[in-house]
Amino acid sequence: MGTGAFLYLSATSAKDRIGSLGLYSLVGLCTLLWVTQPWAPVPPSASAVAWAAVILWPLPPWSHWVEKHRTPGGAT
Repeated sequence: MGTGAFLYLSATSAKDRIGSLGLYSLVGLCTLLWVTQPWAPVPPSASAVAWAAVILWPLPPWSHWVEKHRTPGGAT
């Protein structure tokens, strides 16, 4: 995940504040979710897994929103 974030940051630049803060907050949340997984308990049921998927559904639209506020070309 860190390599992908680094490559994306080096290949794009923020058009505005949303492009930078939105990206850093998205990467921070995804990193937090990824780091805590080894200590997460086993889901008690299939419905718990389904609710987790419902709670995480905003991540793709959030990443699209951030992408609209970035431009190709690397850091300036």
